[in-house]
Amino acid sequence: MGKTLELMGELQSDDMQKRHWEELSNETKHDIKPEDPNFKFHDLFKLNLIHYTEKVSDIVEIAKNQTKIKKSLDKIKKQWDEKSFEWQEMAEKETYSLDKTEDIIDLVDQDLGNLLNMLGQKKYITYFEDLANSLTSDLRTINTLVSEFDKLQKNWNKLEPIFTQSADVKQNLAETSRKFDDMNGGFKALINEMRDQPTVKEACVVEGRKERVKELFTILDSCETELTA
Repeated sequence: MGKTLELMGELQSDDMQKRHWEELSNETKHDIKPEDPNFKFHDLFKLNLIHYTEKVSDIVEIAKNQTKIKKSLDKIKKQWDEKSFEWQEMAEKETYSLDKTEDIIDLVDQDLGNLLNMLGQKKYITYFEDLANSLTSDLRTINTLVSEFDKLQKNWNKLEPIFTQSADVKQNLAETSRKFDDMNGGFKALINEMRDQPTVKEACVVEGRKERVKELFTILDSCETELTA
């Protein structure tokens, strides 16, 4: 009697969802519907839970761990559904600079680590695996794009004054200067597009955007090579 009451107490957990009761129903060969207003304490008592001690404990453990995982996933999703970039205006250059990129990358790394840890808990993650995989994919995209954009922005900051203010460069490297001007226009257009997106995820998880950043970096890198040749 004492063990039966203990098992019944475990099953009162708020973590128990419909799927967990269905699993217990399959195990006990009884149709258990705790959401039914006619379901009584006596109905649970009649299940002879003492015969399913390990299964009950296993189901309750899974329910509790799934609740923890779901809360963690919801927290990560909410954070990246709301997280925005910080842009600093560069009035003299008629554009903006993406600020605190390291903070973004650190946050991505932290959440990716948590997601990979959750995905490793196969016993508990199955029900939420699609959401975890989707979040992991988005964060990897954000990580790559922000890292590449940061490199592009640093190189642009170094070379922009040379190509826009040096008369010698414009005269002696006319073709390279024209190439830089085209790249410069594309870079500023990209910044405007990213600033129009309200969140980091919306600014990064865009088809072809990673490739576009890499292409701009390649062009800028070739301008630097020709400048120093």
